[in-house]
Amino acid sequence: MFHHVVSYRRSLVLILCTILFLETQADSDICKKCTCNSLTTRINCAHRNLPSIPQPIPTNVEYLDLRGNKISTIKEGAFTGLSNLKTLNLRGNNIATIKEGAFTGLSNLKYL
Repeated sequence: MFHHVVSYRRSLVLILCTILFLETQADSDICKKCTCNSLTTRINCAHRNLPSIPQPIPTNVEYLDLRGNKISTIKEGAFTGLSNLKTLNLRGNNIATIKEGAFTGLSNLKYL
C-alpha cells in the first residue's frame, strides 16, 4: 500500500510541475510581444501593430491593454480562462467582427 501512495505522490508532483512549466511558457510567449509585470497580472500590448489578440494569455492577468493595434476580429474564446481580468482596453482597433462567446467567462471584468 505504501508503494502506491508514493507512486501517486510522484504522479501528482509531475503533473503540478508540468502545469507550472506550461504557465511559465504562456507568460514568456506573450511577454516577448508585450510588456508584462513580474507577476503577469498587468500586460501592456498597446501600439504593437498586432493583427490579432496574442495567445496564450496567462490566466492570472488582471489588466490587459490591447489599444491602438490592428485587431479586426475577436474570436470565440479569445479570453477563455481569464476570470481574474478586471480591465480590458481594446480602444483604437479596427474591430469589425466579434464572435459569439468572445467575452464568455470574464466574470470580474469591470472596464471594457
